[in-house]
Amino acid sequence: MAAVKRLKQVQTLLTPSAETETRLLLPDSTNVSIVTSQRGYDVYVSGGNVLLFQVLERTGSPALPGTVATSNNIPIPVLQLVLQAQSLEVKSIWAAIYALFTVKPIPRIIISVPLTTPELTSIRDFIVQTGMGVTRPDLSPEDIALSQCAFWQGAGAPQVGGWLNPTGKAFMSNAPFPFIPSFTRLDQVITSHPLRAPKPKGGDVLYTRWVASMKKAITFKMVNPMDDGDVDIYRKLYQQGVGNSDWKETLSLAKDERQYLLVKSKDPHVLPLIGYWDNVPFGYFEIFWVRVSSFYAFNSRYVHSI
Repeated sequence: MAAVKRLKQVQTLLTPSAETETRLLLPDSTNVSIVTSQRGYDVYVSGGNVLLFQVLERTGSPALPGTVATSNNIPIPVLQLVLQAQSLEVKSIWAAIYALFTVKPIPRIIISVPLTTPELTSIRDFIVQTGMGVTRPDLSPEDIALSQCAFWQGAGAPQVGGWLNPTGKAFMSNAPFPFIPSFTRLDQVITSHPLRAPKPKGGDVLYTRWVASMKKAITFKMVNPMDDGDVDIYRKLYQQGVGNSDWKETLSLAKDERQYLLVKSKDPHVLPLIGYWDNVPFGYFEIFWVRVSSFYAFNSRYVHSI
């Protein structure tokens, strides 16, 4: 009975009902929307209908890659990808999957991509080769199991329009920074670790994403200690008393606050950030590698925030 109830819940989640529209905004200001209707899920990018996810009559197992489908893996409806435009950019394909996971936040979604045209074959190759989805022997040859986990880790994210390179800098790469052995020697720390990418400059945006549930954009920006506005934001947060009580630090003068931010900005192991909701600051954060600090006994990375 529990399995049947679970199946019905998942099927209800994947079966379109009343017509609704969910809108997203990419970091490069591209508008994306997904319209749920009886015909399926229509995705629009910059106002144009690019593709449709249509619910098929058949189902597939959401089993993890390499595992055997069992009775515990309740079958879910398969969605067929139907092109609505003659050709698609990589960003549009990624944006369509982004929109689908936004309205259907479940671990895996099975889509069918018929290999009937070069365009569809190219879309299938992109999804599989970037790790956004996988093929499995127990699925039909044209089926792909999309992974929500892989997507939110950045699989397939475009160089321009994605979350991790919102400014679209040409030298930024989607590939991981190469593994190069490195060494740090400080007064209290002597350790080896992989070489880390150079720190972004003050004022650079590290991450920004439209959060559909909040209808706002969340952004994390590197602190610029020479910017009076950033120093003022930091000062106001400290005046709330959080810094004194939780961080055990007291900064009473403006020069102390600026000097503190200067030290953190120059430290190669720390990323001082200000978080924003729709350009309204809500917190100050320090993300640092604790292997070169006294926190190494607890974790390899650490977040300090007010």
